[in-house]
Amino acid sequence: METQPQARRGSGQLTTSGWLRVLPLLLLLIAPVVTAQTTKPPGVQPRAGESNQSSLGRVEARTLYVAEARKPVRHLVFTPSTYTAAGQHRWPLIVGLHGTAGNPEQVMGFQRLKELAERYGYLVVCPYSSGVGDLHRRYVLQVLADTQGHYQVDPERIFLLGFSRGGAGVWSLGANHPELWAGLAPISPATGADPEPLERMRDLPIIVVMGDQDKAVSLTSVRCWVRRMDELDMVHQFVEIPGMEHNLSKVNFLPLVFEFFERQTRGRN
Repeated sequence: METQPQARRGSGQLTTSGWLRVLPLLLLLIAPVVTAQTTKPPGVQPRAGESNQSSLGRVEARTLYVAEARKPVRHLVFTPSTYTAAGQHRWPLIVGLHGTAGNPEQVMGFQRLKELAERYGYLVVCPYSSGVGDLHRRYVLQVLADTQGHYQVDPERIFLLGFSRGGAGVWSLGANHPELWAGLAPISPATGADPEPLERMRDLPIIVVMGDQDKAVSLTSVRCWVRRMDELDMVHQFVEIPGMEHNLSKVNFLPLVFEFFERQTRGRN
């Protein structure tokens, strides 16, 4: 298999020669994948006789009362099968934000999300929120605090991922609370024209995934933000997938995101 594009300072856009090296991988990502291509890390190795398609962990629905909304609001938490609250081990966490008219199931249902979280040993929490606006930002932080209070979360490895309007939430929460995150993953993000918020995120590693046929959000703005990441010498990776529209159901992009997250720890960059 070809080597996947690596994040590096000052070079987020793949060159033409880079695309020629990466194209076989992207074709593989877009095609259905039955087994993962990355071996499990220590502690998550398959047992003797276990198939590659190992049993997944479990998804739990939790409810928080949101005073500003005057009602309880549901969110989902995935725990890998190897998770235990005993001992000193802390688990990396992905906070996943949905798009317009979406819900926690939208993100939790991303292709291979639970499989990869199981393989790499990640907790995943999906609030009922895009993270856009003051009320939504506060709610996402409330869900994060609740998750940290009930699960063994590694505070140095909390990541934020969002799709579409949830990608705009990633930009917003990243800019307003950069101290919380070890890395960001805006996926097909709704993105404003002015990349000024990146000034407050310049120490955050960011992977951006976008389709070159996406008409729902501005590819021009996303490319502008990526150029600004280059200028700020940020750790980042930009994956522009040929033929991808604003529909992720047939696009297997998450292996790239997990591999990027695996290289990041808060405050290390």
